[in-house]
This record gives sequence, C-alpha cells and structure tokens, in this order.
Amino acid sequence: MLFQNLGAACFALSDWEGARDAFATALEIAGDSPDSAKLHLNLGEAHGKLGDWNAASREFIRASQLDPTDAGAFALAGLAFHRARDLAKAQDFYRAALKLLPDDAALWNNLGAAAQESGNPDAAIAAFKRAIGIDPSLASAHANLGSALADTGDREAARGAYARAVELDPANAGARLGACFAELPILYDSAEQIDVARDNYAVALDRLIATSDTKDPALAAAIGQHHPFYLPYQGRDDADLQRRYGRFAAEAMANAYPQWAKPVAMPPREPDGRLRVAFATAYFRNHSVWKLFRGWMEGLDRKRFRLMGYWTSPAPDAETPNARACFERFVEGGFETIAAALADDRPHVLIYPELGMDPICHRLACLRLAPVQAFAWGHPETTGFPAIDWFLTSDLMEPTGEAARYTERVERLPGLSIDYAPPEARAAPDPAAFGLRSTATKYLCCQSIFKYLPQDDGLLARIATRVPHSQFVFVGHPTSPALASRFADRLRKAFKAQGVDPARHLVFLPWLDRQRYAALNASCDLYLDSLRWSGGNTALEALAQGVPLLTWPGTTMRSRHSYAILKKLGLDDGIASSPDDYVARAVRFGQDEAALAAYRAATQAALPRLWRDKAPVEALAAFIEREAAAAR
Repeated sequence: MLFQNLGAACFALSDWEGARDAFATALEIAGDSPDSAKLHLNLGEAHGKLGDWNAASREFIRASQLDPTDAGAFALAGLAFHRARDLAKAQDFYRAALKLLPDDAALWNNLGAAAQESGNPDAAIAAFKRAIGIDPSLASAHANLGSALADTGDREAARGAYARAVELDPANAGARLGACFAELPILYDSAEQIDVARDNYAVALDRLIATSDTKDPALAAAIGQHHPFYLPYQGRDDADLQRRYGRFAAEAMANAYPQWAKPVAMPPREPDGRLRVAFATAYFRNHSVWKLFRGWMEGLDRKRFRLMGYWTSPAPDAETPNARACFERFVEGGFETIAAALADDRPHVLIYPELGMDPICHRLACLRLAPVQAFAWGHPETTGFPAIDWFLTSDLMEPTGEAARYTERVERLPGLSIDYAPPEARAAPDPAAFGLRSTATKYLCCQSIFKYLPQDDGLLARIATRVPHSQFVFVGHPTSPALASRFADRLRKAFKAQGVDPARHLVFLPWLDRQRYAALNASCDLYLDSLRWSGGNTALEALAQGVPLLTWPGTTMRSRHSYAILKKLGLDDGIASSPDDYVARAVRFGQDEAALAAYRAATQAALPRLWRDKAPVEALAAFIEREAAAAR
C-alpha cells in the first residue's frame, strides 16, 4: 500500500518515472493476483505518460485478464495499441470493451478512429454514426465522421458533419480545418469542377485563417490531421495557396512549441569531423517513398556523414530492417518524441523524403529543428512552410522557371536525382487472371485514380476508337469502392461519348497486393502515363517488368517523372509533344506489333542506365557540405 500511495503521489505531481517505479515495486510486493489488477492499470498509465505504449499495453492486457469484467482495462489496452499504431489490436480491444459497455459513445468513437486510420472508412463511418446515435452532442464524433466521409469522396455529407461538429463545439479546430480541406475533392466529374473547387478552397482557406486564433493550442494539435493533400492533383501551380496555408500552420505550431520554432545555430561537427544528417519520414517500409530515396540513405559516405533516422509512424515490414541498417541512431515515436529527439541530436541538415502525406512530418516541418531543412519529391508539391529551406528535385524532371513554383529554394540534383535499386525479378505474365484478352493491346493505366483528370478521359477513348482490340487496365481505390465506382462510371461515360463500348475496352481491378501487381505489369503491353501527375516509382516498376512507357510531359515537375525517365534512357519514341501526339503514338504502338516490339527491345537494352546512379548521391553530399558551411 505504501508504494501504491507513493505512485499515486508521484502521478499527482506529474513525476511519471517516479510513479512507474513505485507502481512496479508495489506489484513486485503484491504479486500477480486478481487483487493486483488495479496496480497493473496504474503502472500502464504511468508507462503511457512516458510514451511507452508497448509497455502500457502489456499492463492493461494483464489487468483485463485478471479482471475480465473491467471494460476500462480493455478500453485502455485499445488506446495503448492505438497510440502504438497497432491498429488491428486496438480495434480488437475496443470491441472487447464494447461488449461490456455497448452504449459507450466514446468507445465507438475510438473504434471508428482506429478503423479509419487502418484504411477502412466504411467501418469507421458505421462506428461514428453509432457513437452519434448514442450521444448526438459528441462533437468529436461528428468531426471524425466528416473526415471519414471525406475519405470516401462524399464531400456534401462531410461538410454537414463538420458543420454540426462546429455548431456543438465552436472551438473544434479539427472540424474547422477538415471543413476547409473538404473543399478539395478526391475525384472530379468534369474539368469545370476543378475551377469551382479551387475557388471554393481559396475562399475557405482565407476564412479559416481570418477566423482562427493561432495561439489556440487546439489549433496546433489539429495541424496535420487535416491538410491540403488533394490540392496538387488539380494539376496547377499551387505556390500562392500553399504559402498562405504554410504561414498559417507554422504560426500556430510556433505559438504552441516556441522552444522548437527559434532559429537554430549550426552546431559543431562530430569529433571525427562528420556532419550529422537526419532523415525523418513515416515510410521506412515497403513504400514508394522508401523505394525512391533509400539510395540516398544507403549511399551517403559514412566517413563524411553520421546518419540518423526518425520514424514517425512505426509499422514495420520486411523492408524495415534494411532501413534501420542505414542509421547509427534510429528513433521511433510520435510528434513530441521525434521533435525532442531532433532538437537534442542537433543535426546539421534535416531531410524529409516527402512532405504532404504524413501528418506528423507535416507538423514537424512547421518548426525549426535543424539549421538546414530540406524535403524531396516523395510528394512533389511546394510546402509553403517558412522553415523548409530547400526542395531537392531532379534536374531532368524540373522544367525551367522553377523558382516561381516553390516557396523553397530549389536544388536540382543530376539525372533523376535518385540512386534507384534494380527492382525485384520479373513476374510471370498471366493476362487471363486479370480478365485480359490474349489478342488485345493491353494498355496499363495503374496510377492512383485521383491522378486522372476528366479532361484527359477522352484521349483514352480516342485511342480505343482506332485500336478496336485494345484494353485499358485500371486499379481501384485502396479503401473506397464507392470512389472506384465513380471513377469507372466517369470513364465509361467518356467512352460512350466517342461511340466506343466501354465493356469491351475498360478493365477495372480491385487494389492488388505486391505480387499480383507485379504480375499485372508483366501482363501488359504499354504503360500509358497519367498526364497531370506522372508516374515515378510506378513507371520504374513497370519498366522493370518489361513494359515500355508513353508519356506527354506537362509544365510541372510532378507531370514530368516518366518524361525524365525516358530522357535518361534516351528513348524519345515514348515522349509525346501534345495530346494529339500522345493519342497518335499510343495508336501506332497498338496497331503496329513490330513497332511495339522494337520499342520494347530498345527499352530493355537501355534499362541498365536507370539503376544505381551514384551521381545524385554525390551531388546530395556536396549540397549537405555546402549548406552546412554556408549556414555557420
């Protein structure tokens, strides 16, 4: 009892380490008996306060085993797994708690949040609606429902849910941010909708900025949870809009975390003369960001640089050990853990492989955690954040006049800017498994469906009118069948408008695992690039499976990935000069088997030029040395 009381006293004083040690000692004395369930809960809460959610989950699980009637133990275990990003176990324990407390609105809300974060918006929507049915005044459930509805493309319903959340809780910053970014659709039904949505978003963003208190801690806590992810998919120059948003977000974060917003002096080098280089990302796993930029982390000279990795969303897979092996120091955790570690570790240069996808890196990038901060093109959109100094881009991908399109300075690394590893071995083609005819010219259209804009649908239909045996193969949305269905309906409409039977030409597949996706690539004849946001990693993977590319480069860097790849290969046959030329080349390759075979052979002969290019890594090293010296 003495140590239990001591633990309680330490807890009251926010002495989490003292509370942990006291509760652990109390458990050693009491033994693991049914009467010790409360002590396990206390110890778990102390671990949670220290950010050790794995240890916390073990204590909560033990408490639930000792007292299976305690719904709170199951709920806390769910929360611990949720915080540790083990979303499957989080949902299991939330459901176990709900068996004991089926009318607990907060538990249904938590279950919905875990379901949404695991990529199941339909289950999330059902859980949030259940929470609202139990407690219609639960503003957070309305806000969460808005977010899940937005993820399925139902913007009207999302706006209604956000509006109800704000009505119930005017200070709900997450709902206000979500309502603003819900003005950016995932899919468009017409080109005119893009202009309308862009104007509506600009108005909503200005209203959000004008009516928000950037000193409100709740606003800072909501930054990153909602952000303008879908803006660059409109295919426009976003520098002005991003600058307005970036300054707003940075001001809110600086007010909440002033200790991490001040200028950072260039620290001394390591005793052995090396510079400390930090990489922060959520994607130290089998993901396109890791595939594109792992060569930087593997290739930087360890005699010149000490590499440190910061993993913001731990979800390990078979690639994670390869990522860990790149770094002398490797830190996992949430926002505050990573921010504090970066501040303590004092890197000379901090590089984000992407900014725009991961919520935690989004928040970190608002702050000044290193004297030189840069990001790469894992999500090639200017950030607008004043604390991000540089955009690390590809010289071949970047068109001229780049300075006007970015709020950051631009460093053009040679070639594709990456040291890309040769992908895995060829998969066996199996067209029939994907509903593809052996006699068809099979055009691979494998980009995320929101990369395809409606003004380009007619180009594909025009190809089909002249290549009557053609099939166009698309892969659906990973989490929303409704979005995939909307996209399919839009394309069918475009094909019918050209007098082409969509059932004969269009193939829509569900989301595929890694092995089946490789087999799909190997089963196709020609990769048709998406035109406003080009394929990068997807194009490289298609080439590795023997599929040649066809692209038409646009005016933004993100529309020129495949163009740069073909330039690197010296293959101008795959580069169209206009939309009409894009159609003409696709038709020629579809009608002329010899021309397609020759192009495929030329592509395969040139492929070795793509893999393991060391020049970009040396250029990156020179950039790091230059900027570390310049910032002193």
